[in-house]
Amino acid sequence: MARLVAAGLSPEEIAAALPHIHVEPVSTAHPTEAKRATVIKHHRELYLLLVRRENQMWTPGEQDDIREQMKAVLERRGEPAKSTSKSPTSPPRSATSGTTS
Repeated sequence: MARLVAAGLSPEEIAAALPHIHVEPVSTAHPTEAKRATVIKHHRELYLLLVRRENQMWTPGEQDDIREQMKAVLERRGEPAKSTSKSPTSPPRSATSGTTS
């Protein structure tokens, strides 16, 4: 109501328009529900790849291929695939800034 008054309509004009307004509720899936089936599919793909990769019959190269497939699933889902390389980590920020907490 405040927006309509701010837009220059009088309370009488607003009241006169109300009987002519048609409101119809619409039920739609919440965005999280709409994505649910896709998320379940991606989780299933990841699960199957994890189970497959645990099998000791795969060569290291084949295991790397499976890991790449897992990364692709994560990237399709919108999550960055984390690297599994063993690179040095940076020291905590407080250790490099010279401040104490």
